[in-house]
Amino acid sequence: MKTKKTLAERKKIASMNNPMSEVNEIAFGHYALGGTWEGFDDLLEVKTTYEKAKDTIGARQTSDQQGRAKAMSEELFRSRGAKRPIKAWWIARKRNQDTPADVVLEYEDGEQLGVSCKSTSKKSGDIAFKNPGIGSLAKALDIDLASLVSQEEERVVAELDLPWSKKERKSYIRANLSIREETMKSGKRILNRLRDKLLVTYQSMTNEELREHLKSTWLDAQNTELPYIKITGRGADGDYSASIHDPTKNDKVRALSSEDSQITMASVGNDSIGVSVGPLRIMKIRFKYESEKLASTIKLSGDPW
Repeated sequence: MKTKKTLAERKKIASMNNPMSEVNEIAFGHYALGGTWEGFDDLLEVKTTYEKAKDTIGARQTSDQQGRAKAMSEELFRSRGAKRPIKAWWIARKRNQDTPADVVLEYEDGEQLGVSCKSTSKKSGDIAFKNPGIGSLAKALDIDLASLVSQEEERVVAELDLPWSKKERKSYIRANLSIREETMKSGKRILNRLRDKLLVTYQSMTNEELREHLKSTWLDAQNTELPYIKITGRGADGDYSASIHDPTKNDKVRALSSEDSQITMASVGNDSIGVSVGPLRIMKIRFKYESEKLASTIKLSGDPW
């Protein structure tokens, strides 16, 4: 028997971590240490998480994530003058706003370096540089986005007599094209309402508040005591490469950081917010369903613009 309670129980905010990221991040730490687990902190927890994540994503995805991680570690090794760390901490589950790093490395001289790990099958081109959960962003801004989603989705589920389980709902929607037309419209409307609510919040903030929020929440360019870099692993099926990027040193961050900068937030399309400083486009913030509208989690994406 379908009940709203059953649906509400399934309305959980998605974790910022996911199995593919976990495999990539942990494998990176392993390869950065020279392909050994010696020096990896909390090794039992790390290896337990690693093995579980590998089983979840399967052999092919595991191979790609490991391949990218190895390329990332090799690029770091070259960039650091063939200096290899002696300790590693995987902190993606434990990190706070003080650092955006997923892995922290320590070298023999005591120097520590935070690394934000990115992974993509694309061989080139820009990728989304931040994918916060809707819950984490709402918490950071002290606004309620989840209830808007739950109320709208529950209403549509009741009107169309859809399964309460998202897994069953996804299969049902995809097997009924006339129903899918309605859920696509409803999902598009929900994304639009979320965008509008977030835009109103942003437009009520001062320029300084926006600057700090964008740098810390979206661009990972806040000042931290721990130096850190972003490393992006790319490729698939045995062909991998990696690149290193310092989030604090680029034209967009410099423009955003200027005290004279005037930040503009404007609607773009149905579900996005464009961020610019003068004529310079900084980024685009977009709401999106993970897969099927009304049958998967809504996430945010910070994209190049």
